[in-house]
Amino acid sequence: MTGALIDGRREVHDLDALYAASYRRLVVQMYALCGDLADAEDAVQEAFITALRKRRTLQSVLNPEAWIRTVALRRLHGGWRHRAVVRHHQALDRGPAPVAEIGPEHVALVSALAQLDVGQREVVVLHHLADRTVDEIATTSGSRPAPSSPGWAGDASGSPSCWPTRSRPPRGRNRAMADWDGLRELAHDVTPPDFASLEHTARRRQHRARGLVGALAAVVLVAGGIGIATHGDGRDDSQPVKEPTRSPSDLPEGVHALPAAPAGEDFVDVPAGRYRIDLGEDISYDVDLPDGSSAHDDGLFLSSAAVVLKVELAGDDYGVPRDPCAGGIVPVGPGVDALVAAMAALPVFEVSAPEPVRLGGASGYYLEADVPRAYDASRCSGDGAVQLPGRTATVVGAPPPYHGRWWVLDVGGHRVVVQQNCWDCTRATLQRAANDPRSVTFTSTR
Repeated sequence: MTGALIDGRREVHDLDALYAASYRRLVVQMYALCGDLADAEDAVQEAFITALRKRRTLQSVLNPEAWIRTVALRRLHGGWRHRAVVRHHQALDRGPAPVAEIGPEHVALVSALAQLDVGQREVVVLHHLADRTVDEIATTSGSRPAPSSPGWAGDASGSPSCWPTRSRPPRGRNRAMADWDGLRELAHDVTPPDFASLEHTARRRQHRARGLVGALAAVVLVAGGIGIATHGDGRDDSQPVKEPTRSPSDLPEGVHALPAAPAGEDFVDVPAGRYRIDLGEDISYDVDLPDGSSAHDDGLFLSSAAVVLKVELAGDDYGVPRDPCAGGIVPVGPGVDALVAAMAALPVFEVSAPEPVRLGGASGYYLEADVPRAYDASRCSGDGAVQLPGRTATVVGAPPPYHGRWWVLDVGGHRVVVQQNCWDCTRATLQRAANDPRSVTFTSTR
């Protein structure tokens, strides 16, 4: 992306420079659209992670900031329904960032914007905060509110006014413009996460997307012939390599592969059915998912309502948090017994005594874990998040209350952990959850 423009104003030569130059204002723009600063930061961070994975695409883009803004907007559009899952299940390797101070003047403007429909709101916000004309916005997003539509106020040129008609206070244009200037100044209080942490997340997802592609070379069958796919040949390999699509003939009758996530997203809505999900190491599992489910991060997280199912190999890097409030995973191993003992002894959590169990054809132990609502998580990093057991690259956490059901299993000599997680719900809700781990069946793919 050498020489690419930032919104037509000046040039940048590297993605990290674009991040430093545009992150804050993009967050303010997304905040004005969605009214939630945490969601705004999530959307912009995810957009930059997508950009890291698609550097080659950015090289052909004249205005990379506008491209990243579009990805962030798509994230908001698609993510509003999945807000809880995205919040709870983003990898905690980005580190906490200081929270910007939102004043009453910011809340008033954003509340007024919220009275507009989404299309009108985008036009107003992008016109005032991104210096886009109505024609430019219409070209890129298709949003062009009619001047006669309810809630729309414009001048003779068709430029949007500062306030929706039905909520505009009786004051002059200069005062209204000052509100927008004040919102722009909020950018000074936004602290971007370290760019290296986003690069780490992008690499983790890239590695997962490559699937079975070898680190140096892979032999692939192409139209009956043999081709060689290589890496490290000097080309930009930041584009994700698609995993081979599982043929329906590879699956038992009634079992489906997860649908692919839309471009630029890491989750996909999943219709009711039984699905096969690969764990790696020649292991997969089948599970029943109800209507209204969604799969996140290539099936690592399966969400149904407020309950999220997470199944993963628990290799040598799997462990428990050194301090569930401060974070930092301490690997535990080897074997099932050592991990169960460490999980049962976790501070902060109220963990039941381990019980022998069989699940999906494998043997192991079952535990129940709780963090009560009354627990004071104010000292915890990440907005009061209490960290769960896991791997450094995939560990998750959220503020209490938390209820969980954990299975630690030996599946054909491999340690596997099944977590059924629920935040801000009751244990009865968890027990009634439709994405029941008892439907899981493990399968060797050798």
